[in-house]
Amino acid sequence: MRQFRPWLLLIVLGVFASVSLGSAKASVRLCNETSHVLQVAAAYQQGVASKTEGWISVLPGACETGLADLPDNAQVFTYSKSDAAHAGKGLVFDGSERFCVGADSPRFTVEGRRDCRRRGYVEADFTPVAPSSGRQTVTFTEKSDFGRRRALMAGIQRLLSDLQYDIGAVDGFGGERTRDAAKAYKLRYGIRKDPKGRDLLAKLIQ
Repeated sequence: MRQFRPWLLLIVLGVFASVSLGSAKASVRLCNETSHVLQVAAAYQQGVASKTEGWISVLPGACETGLADLPDNAQVFTYSKSDAAHAGKGLVFDGSERFCVGADSPRFTVEGRRDCRRRGYVEADFTPVAPSSGRQTVTFTEKSDFGRRRALMAGIQRLLSDLQYDIGAVDGFGGERTRDAAKAYKLRYGIRKDPKGRDLLAKLIQ
């Protein structure tokens, strides 16, 4: 899957991030307002100590938790990419701070950020999260600015389109063409109980 850097916004503080900084031993809330299923890695640096965790799968319109043991006053970084379920060009949210990530592992935890390849990991370029007061949240968005409610439907549309169903524009509204495409998908794969919303999204990435 080829990837590109979209016209994206991680709302609002910093070049790519919207953040509220939480208290000691807090966690990071990762929210997805794009039309893509995202695989996210989160890292922190506190003095000479650092830690990276991933991959955290965040569905469109959903939020997940990362770095559950985040120390007080630690600098947070994130890296995110579209899930392999998507066809064609994908989203990449990156920066210039290098940390280690698992190449093929669905879940990984890495202590330290040096000698990635020697330890069986690969390198990825993370973007720093700008600190402020309050709870820490990172929101991933794209140019269409779906918001969380429309992002769920946009994600369904995106995945149906990736499977070559004609849904028209990925707009997050879900008109007649989207409904017809969803019916055709369920009929083709013998899907019963007529899943909708988040349940349908989960089926589409299996």
